[in-house]
Amino acid sequence: MLAVTFMRILQQIKCKCAVKNKNIIMGLFWDLIQQSEINNQGEKAANLEQRVAKLENELSDTKKLLRKTLLTLEKHLGKDIDGDGKLG
Repeated sequence: MLAVTFMRILQQIKCKCAVKNKNIIMGLFWDLIQQSEINNQGEKAANLEQRVAKLENELSDTKKLLRKTLLTLEKHLGKDIDGDGKLG
């Protein structure tokens, strides 16, 4: 999107630049593209960190639920299912 905006500005200016000025403009254009990519990667990294944190929380909750289920099942059956030597 940034690149499209920059190109539109260049078209509106309709500059008849020397080769040196074209190189400067292309350098600026390239810098804009790189900055846009850096920003996109930063957002992806932040989203990934949030997803990992959410998955870690879900895993913790699942482990707690599994433990409660196991304890209830051991009490109900009167058997030691997990091998800890205890019922419930």
